Amino acid sequence: MADNVISLRAGVWNKEQFSKARGLFGRTLGLIGVGQIGLEMIPRARGFGLPVVAWSRSLTPQRAAELGIKPRSSPEEVAREADIVSVHWR
Repeated sequence: MADNVISLRAGVWNKEQFSKARGLFGRTLGLIGVGQIGLEMIPRARGFGLPVVAWSRSLTPQRAAELGIKPRSSPEEVAREADIVSVHWR
């Protein structure tokens, strides 16, 4: 990404070289902590086609179903399954 920015600032757009990224679609987002910020991440993840797995002290299976996410039993389980992990803890 940094090389892309440097080239773009120099007026060069090498689409072939910089369009090889795998992208986000279909990767799994892991949330550790589903408070206010974690909750805001869920619709954004959907917008990028990311399924969400999550752990939070207060996350029940019923609440996870309401949110359309998959609950996990520990932060470690989230980290093992997710391609991207976002931590929201205080």
